[in-house]
Amino acid sequence: MSTTRGRPGNGLVTPLQRSALPDVDNFTSPLGFSVRWLPGDAPVEVWRGNISSRFLSSGVSFEESPANGLLRARRVITLAPGSEGDAIWWHAGRVRAVGRAGDLERRVPSRVPRFELPNSVVTPGFVDGHTHFLQWALGRSRVKLGGAATRDEAVRRVAEGVLEQGWIIGQGWDANGWTEAPERRALDAVQSEPVYLDSLDVHAAWLNTAALAKAGIGRETPDPYGGVIVRDPSGEPTGLLLERAVELVTPHLPIPPADRLLPSVLASPEEADRT
Repeated sequence: MSTTRGRPGNGLVTPLQRSALPDVDNFTSPLGFSVRWLPGDAPVEVWRGNISSRFLSSGVSFEESPANGLLRARRVITLAPGSEGDAIWWHAGRVRAVGRAGDLERRVPSRVPRFELPNSVVTPGFVDGHTHFLQWALGRSRVKLGGAATRDEAVRRVAEGVLEQGWIIGQGWDANGWTEAPERRALDAVQSEPVYLDSLDVHAAWLNTAALAKAGIGRETPDPYGGVIVRDPSGEPTGLLLERAVELVTPHLPIPPADRLLPSVLASPEEADRT
């Protein structure tokens, strides 16, 4: 029997792909669980899709991503009545049982890898589907960054942007496949006016130096609750804002005039249907 303990990793946290509400003994839906440290510990792995998927984490990673395993945690929450415990067993990427570690230890074959995360809590992976329709509708007339395969391509599109009440505004960038991170100086090279670019998932914003100054964001600005001002090694903001740090900028963005809102919305449903 082999036992593996989680160790610090350096990857990215990825969203879960599907939910799973297992019964104790006969759950057959694909696994989509997240593991989180309880308060006071470091953040832990989020499992993406089937358990055999590659682990991407800023907290815990493993030497390999097994299709079979027994994990012991402090608590496993399933939201299925009568199905809780401190351990979870999966086989071929599917949950076989959730229950007490001692019970499962006796049932699970000795060849199955064991994982010990005694300070963690395991929950189902939830997926929420929603839209930001008005924001998307307005974005159709702004800098469109969807599909930009590189940072350079995104910057080229920003260079062609048209000012909107003193700002260059765009949306849709996705840096997951880029070899260079979103960074203010890349935007400074093509626009001297404030630049504000929403990410594809609307959980981050990419700004140039002028936009940071407009919002009063500098070296001494603290991270807001629930958000992060990404900084370089010297402590200067890089121009990337995460989660609620974006709210430091939004009050300074121009408000679209009322006579533009309705036409934008009315012109967008057919395009939304196609996409």
